[in-house]
Amino acid sequence: MFVPADPACSEECSKAISMYVDTEMRESMKNKFLFKTVALVLTAGLLAGCSIENTAAGTPQTDKRNTSGAAEDDSIEFAAPNRSYLENSDNRYNTVFNKKTGYTEELVQYRLDGTKVKSFPSDIMMIEGDTEVNWVTDNWIYCVTTVEVEDPVEGYDVLWRIPVRKTEKGDRLLTDRQEKLLKADIIQIDYATDSWLIMEVCQDNSEYDRAVCKYDIRPGKMTELIPEEEDAECLCRKEYPFMWKEGLFYEGYDKLYYLELENGQVSSLYTFDGGEGIEDEILLGDTLYFLTENGLFQCNCPTRTTECVIPAKRFQKAVRSLKLGDIEEIDLSGFFMERDKFYFSLMVWWGERDRDSKKIHGSEDMLFCVPKNNFQKLEREEKLMNYLEKKNEKRYMSNNNEYFTRGGYIGRCEKGMVVASYPTNRNNFRYVLYDLKTGEIRDMAEDKLPKEYEECAD
Repeated sequence: MFVPADPACSEECSKAISMYVDTEMRESMKNKFLFKTVALVLTAGLLAGCSIENTAAGTPQTDKRNTSGAAEDDSIEFAAPNRSYLENSDNRYNTVFNKKTGYTEELVQYRLDGTKVKSFPSDIMMIEGDTEVNWVTDNWIYCVTTVEVEDPVEGYDVLWRIPVRKTEKGDRLLTDRQEKLLKADIIQIDYATDSWLIMEVCQDNSEYDRAVCKYDIRPGKMTELIPEEEDAECLCRKEYPFMWKEGLFYEGYDKLYYLELENGQVSSLYTFDGGEGIEDEILLGDTLYFLTENGLFQCNCPTRTTECVIPAKRFQKAVRSLKLGDIEEIDLSGFFMERDKFYFSLMVWWGERDRDSKKIHGSEDMLFCVPKNNFQKLEREEKLMNYLEKKNEKRYMSNNNEYFTRGGYIGRCEKGMVVASYPTNRNNFRYVLYDLKTGEIRDMAEDKLPKEYEECAD
């Protein structure tokens, strides 16, 4: 979030901002650009271990690289970046949670086209509790079960796995050969192969104090790679982390890093300024673009160099050119790319005077764009904005102050269409599909929104 754009904004303005901000709008903005936040790190050859209990008994089953039972191979095997962490080459797995019992009800196997293959009841699972599939390879299904006790502080996680045998009909789960690997207060797998795992591990039940560790399955050895005070998080989209070549990007407490999985080398790409953090990111070929409160940055992955291509002041200048009044705050929450342009979603708050010189506070969700090859040409997407502004402007009073919101909510982009919505009354919305190529606008009731765009409207 940007600092107030007008340094002269008074304390009264700041208080007013907190009063008139629509809670639902704030939550919508926060949730529009969801991605799974995880931490991934690997440093090969480290000898130091961390004090996490290893509960694996005996030697784990050897890895198998293919269905023919070829000899095991210790070389690194990278999953396809476009494949979900819940899938292997033939099947997808997930667990169904029973709200009444508080436990996992079953493990479900699907084909990659979404067809259900089989359900495995919870009694096949070696540990009772809330179980989630954390990662899937062609040879193993890795699960983490949260075991609850009377004192919530004493609860813990158990990591275990189910062997998979490949057949002509697909995966066959060897449920009688499950392996318990280790336990800790909190465990989250971030990346996995058949012989080692990268995990977030916590030993004091605090999700904010997570160490990033490598777990070598054969010796049952845990090595701490990133200490808990770094609180590292991987840059991810949906169900898979961002990968460039054979490495990962992750955001630490004060730096953006690139991690090479093969040799464990870590490169610092950018140092954050104070409380600055990444709002959103896009990986295009050899370039990583990421958004912070200080603007849009461009990282050249091969050279590991980073530069700011659109500073925050340029966004502020573009908003001020709209002559809305006294700009009080600009919240730049996310961006996407379509047809060689970057599009940015901004929430803008401002103050203006009515005819009686009484101050009115306004807010609007806006869409700006800039050509990929000309970062100087930042402008508002006027056709969509004008349409939404005509459809909605609401005024209300609170504590003798007048407020108004106008326009609608800007969702995500799918197949060249921006999904937006605007309120018609307190409980109903209409939806808008805006074609970025043609400028065509389709306005429809909520129940007429095509299924493929539903998630983009959240």
